[in-house]
Amino acid sequence: MIYRKGITKNSSRPLAAQSFFKGHFIPKLSVFAEFIEHLPAATEFGVTCTREVIHMVNLLINSTEPVEMSLTSFGGKPVQNSDGKFQWPTCGCCKLPMQFLAKILVNNELHQIFMCQNDPGMCDDWDANGDGNAVVVTIPIELEYAPTPSEGITLREVEHSVKVVEVEGNDYEKARNEWAERNTASPREVLGQVSGEPSWIQGDEIPTCNECNKPMKFVAQLEQGPDWKTEMNFGGGVAYLFHCDCIGSAKFLWQC
Repeated sequence: MIYRKGITKNSSRPLAAQSFFKGHFIPKLSVFAEFIEHLPAATEFGVTCTREVIHMVNLLINSTEPVEMSLTSFGGKPVQNSDGKFQWPTCGCCKLPMQFLAKILVNNELHQIFMCQNDPGMCDDWDANGDGNAVVVTIPIELEYAPTPSEGITLREVEHSVKVVEVEGNDYEKARNEWAERNTASPREVLGQVSGEPSWIQGDEIPTCNECNKPMKFVAQLEQGPDWKTEMNFGGGVAYLFHCDCIGSAKFLWQC
């Protein structure tokens, strides 16, 4: 969110004091409101500070810019640090490597999302507490692409970057449609949002951290993708990413 500042004059103060303040400090009160923060005695001259909270929705917009290893992107290959500690997640149901979906950068951490697509719909891939998806949290240091397993459905047939666009408001669906209309584009070009509040399809499903047992923090909401031929499989719905600061863990789920 951002703050919109302004000031108003208090007519109950002596006219001389108001004139002195206007003439010696800020001739145009409506333009130089930010000066008030540095003038503790401003209210003595008949000026009242106001602050309006403006909420912003941070949309993820499909981009044709080259993909960078350390930034948010969809498809392609996951990344790892050169220390070799990365392990490709394996589905707890079918025991095969999961498919890499996307990496989301938040607070200098890459949340790399994996979901089993070896037998879609049979491995609890929608469940935050199931064994059919996983999130690998990576702090970028010396990045390189991770080697791809030789078995399983592991990569998508697409790779694209994103740009973050701020839209005023606190309703994701409204912001998504307004952006599409304003830019004469398909809503599919909006790939989701980061931060803010989740827009649930079936109701609140905020997961609980396995370590501290507290509700996790919302990180991102993801759409299936700009092209139905290469989109992610959320059953026609959307996905949600959550994080907990206690041990840096993350969870993923989708609704339709």
